[in-house]
Amino acid sequence: MLESKYPIICAAMREVNDFNLANAVHNSGCFPSFFYESLDDIVKYRTEINNKFNVFAGLNSDFTDRHIDIIQDVCPKMLEISWGNPKHKEEILKNTKFISLFDKLKEEGSEIFFREISPVSKMDSFLDGINIKGKESAGAAGMLPTKINFLKQKQLLPNAKIIVTGGIYQPDTVKWYIDNGAYAVCIGTPFAMTKESRVNINVKQKLINLKKSDINISYHVNLEFDSAKRNSIVLGELKKGDNLKDGVNGNGGFIYSGYALDKINQIVSVTDLVEYMTSSLSF
Repeated sequence: MLESKYPIICAAMREVNDFNLANAVHNSGCFPSFFYESLDDIVKYRTEINNKFNVFAGLNSDFTDRHIDIIQDVCPKMLEISWGNPKHKEEILKNTKFISLFDKLKEEGSEIFFREISPVSKMDSFLDGINIKGKESAGAAGMLPTKINFLKQKQLLPNAKIIVTGGIYQPDTVKWYIDNGAYAVCIGTPFAMTKESRVNINVKQKLINLKKSDINISYHVNLEFDSAKRNSIVLGELKKGDNLKDGVNGNGGFIYSGYALDKINQIVSVTDLVEYMTSSLSF
């Protein structure tokens, strides 16, 4: 079970969820995600991450034995994974090192979730649950609205733990998902716009004045699955390669953004955001 006061997870947004934001989310009573830039980041914050944080990892050919050893040593409370290119999923699941990692993490009490952009009818045995994303999500997004994806996933796998992600910014919406069986609600863009976020202040100020109609949905990657759509705001010239870091740092490029952008009109602290988002919940 999530060891946090509130059933809210800070989404693992690349380049944004550094330790400073993750720790602020943890201190606010929510469950933080930590997207590491390098393995040294995990080693540096080992004590804080241990059995408290969600660590996001895309499983692919770049994963080394050191990746596996360090993640196993840290033993995050949750490991959220994606396959990279889905064509490699079967190959990955035949890798005994990955299977051993999953087994050892689960023995230590870790939960393992997989990120999906459309509902699935079956779940691999080592998984504890699914993070289902809707079309309102930042970054990788499905073709169907978040609520429809959630309800379909509940119907297909009624006993699975389901985390829901995509465009969530209203307290009543958080309450509805929790009341209807969501394991947790995942929030990304609003946390990226907090004072503690590493996103450049000029970028934050620009995003405050934008709406979901400004979100660019034509950024594609070469993956063969039902949607390679990415929701992002273009901030400058798009160069070859991944220039998401340029967007976060205010040097052009792009930044991922979900539909919650429509509701954000000021930069607040993580504590104030959590207080607002949980105001409809009762414990």
